[in-house]
Formats: sequence, structure tokens, C-alpha cells
Amino acid sequence: MKEWLDSGKIGAVKSVRADFGLKATEGWQGWKVSTKYSGGALRDVGIYSVAYAFLGFPNEVPQKIDSVCRLKDGADFHSELLFHYTGNRSAFLSGSFEMVTDHHAVFYGDAGVIVVGPNFWCPRRAELLKYNSEDEFSRERTELFEDDYPSSGMQYEIAHVAECIQNNKKESNLFPLSETLVIAELIDSLRKEWGGTLCF
Repeated sequence: MKEWLDSGKIGAVKSVRADFGLKATEGWQGWKVSTKYSGGALRDVGIYSVAYAFLGFPNEVPQKIDSVCRLKDGADFHSELLFHYTGNRSAFLSGSFEMVTDHHAVFYGDAGVIVVGPNFWCPRRAELLKYNSEDEFSRERTELFEDDYPSSGMQYEIAHVAECIQNNKKESNLFPLSETLVIAELIDSLRKEWGGTLCF
């Protein structure tokens, strides 16, 4: 997928959409929504959506962020974010503990689309679609990536960390420290704006 983005196969990215939502049941992993542990949907599931915005618009920070948040017991339980970038580009992102969402991530370019998912945070499928020049409502799949490797949680991240260690690299070229800090600051600023109970 990153290769498709880097090679410009969908042209310039204009918009990114990503949603990660689940329906938390009574007694479900309470520490994730506890302000005692600085929990909340944005830090737990919404961060995956935010990461896709940074993948679609690398080395860019949103010029402006509009957001909607619902709090529960002082923690953010649901949020929807609209990141504004230069050139009227955007990312619409969500993270929720109160509703099951579509679980896809989509990169819209001026020449095509990349659809990742379902379960875009541990996907087994990604499609590269090109717009149909003869039908303005259609798009056609030109490439497909499928991986039947069962996801047990973070195996790709673990493999990448191991690769970095083996190559004596202290920092990932795929996810540098600077980007981690920008995302952390962005999340903290949103949580402060929402006015929930914060614990750091």
C-alpha cells in the first residue's frame, strides 16, 4: 500500500478516510476508558485512523482541526476529526467505543483510490482502483494485495522493530520519532480542547 502511495499510482492524495469503532460492552477492558490510566477512544483506536492521515500526507501537519467528541466519565468515548491541509486537502477520521464502524481506510487521489480493509489496522486486503474514463461513477481494480497470515496483534510492528535492531537502527524510517511526537502533541491538544478529565 505504501508503495502504491509512494509511486503515485493514485496521483496526488486529496482525501483520507479512516474509521475504527467498536461497541464496548459492560465490563469491557475498563482500563481503556479509565481517566486514571489516561484512557480514551482516541488514544486506543482513533490513533490508528490518525496514523493513516500521516501516511496519506507524509511530513505534513494539519493546518486546522475540527472535531466532535462525546465524553463518558471524563474520557473521550467517541470522536470524529476533520484535518485540513494546504490545497484544500483533508482527512476525516474517527475512533469510537460506542459504535461499530466500517473499519476501512481509503486514500482518494486525483487518479485513483486505495481501499484498505476491513480491519485496516491489521489488514489482510488492499485494493488499488483506477477511475473509469468512460463512466464517471465507476472505478476498476487494477491491483490487489491479499495476505492470509492470521493477525495475532502487532506482528508486523514486531518484525519491523526486530529488523531495525538487527541493522543497528535506533529509529524507524517508516515511523520516525518526530512523527510520534507530533501525533502525541496533537492528541493531547484535542483532549484538552474537549475538556475531559486528563491524567498524564
